[in-house]
Amino acid sequence: MIIPENVRIALSLLEKAGFEAFLVGGCVRDSLMGRQPYDYDMTTPSTPDETKAVFDGFSVFLQGEKHGTVGVIINGEKLEITTHRCDGEYLDHRRLETVTFSRRLADDLSRRDFTVNAMAYSEKTGLVDLFGGKEDIENGVIRCVGDPDRRFDEDALRILRALRFSSKLGFVIEENTKKSIFKNAHLLKTVSAERIRDEMEKLVCGKNADGVAREYREILELLFGEVDTELFSSSVNRLEEPCDRLALFFCATDGNGISRLKFSNELSSFYKKTRRLFFEKRPETKYELKKAVSDNGESAVISALRLRGDTDTLSLLEKMLEDGECMHRRDMKINGSDLASIGFEQGTLMGQVLDTLFELVLRDELENDRGKLLEYAVKLRETH
Repeated sequence: MIIPENVRIALSLLEKAGFEAFLVGGCVRDSLMGRQPYDYDMTTPSTPDETKAVFDGFSVFLQGEKHGTVGVIINGEKLEITTHRCDGEYLDHRRLETVTFSRRLADDLSRRDFTVNAMAYSEKTGLVDLFGGKEDIENGVIRCVGDPDRRFDEDALRILRALRFSSKLGFVIEENTKKSIFKNAHLLKTVSAERIRDEMEKLVCGKNADGVAREYREILELLFGEVDTELFSSSVNRLEEPCDRLALFFCATDGNGISRLKFSNELSSFYKKTRRLFFEKRPETKYELKKAVSDNGESAVISALRLRGDTDTLSLLEKMLEDGECMHRRDMKINGSDLASIGFEQGTLMGQVLDTLFELVLRDELENDRGKLLEYAVKLRETH
């Protein structure tokens, strides 16, 4: 396993202080699969106070100290080191109320969600795999550690995590784990919208998202109402952008999930506009295409065209954007200040004239040229 230098320094300092130190979880799983890990979680028997003492002289962050996690900055990189622990009681099937620190790695691994995430590694000890995670990776299986009913009762989000890993890794979910998912699916009602949103953003991006949507349609419908899995599955694999994949999922539902998942105002607006455009009539003229961009923004129009697979219209729009064609009021070569400079007063008339000029430019009936726009504005004033 290739260990980055800053991570190696942290592990070495812990070991020199007399504590075992292991990489754990996703980085071990990804390394066994030949993937580059995106982060490296470390676990150790040292308590948070002992860990802080090991890294005396380094900048440390203690936001996760209650649950045993100490953050340390090494050469500008923030790393997290967590004490071996046994989980206490979970509240509302999602919130861990208490933890008990442990000196045993086995205790820490036994509380984890799936076998593929319950492995540890150190250069001194090698791979520690108490629950058959390596074999499950080789066989392409997602399996709960221990009793799946207990794992999902502790944290109901693990149900969506199982689907997400199946989607991302292309693994099948082991039969007992699968049965427990359907048995306990109602517990997802207790999970916050933000946590569901984060999992769905990852789930739809997996290489097996179409298969998961079909096989676990009932689970998704518990959260989002009826899901048209045929619509989703028919197009998701040709879409590369994460936002396009999630937009397609919302097109396969009634769209109410957009509001329920508490996106930022900007993202919520994007998904709602993209979904509406997806079902609207295809723009058949340059004017209709420019009008769609003016009303909805280019990102939503582009996404809707990608979802439809309308490559011809998308190519036309990209060429229009490249040529700098006017598609927004802000792109016009005049504004209210220009009209004021030739005697227009602020008010209804100025707004009406700007609207008319913009409409003529969109229709290619008037050139987007300052002089010509001002000349036409004078004519419009004379007719009012």
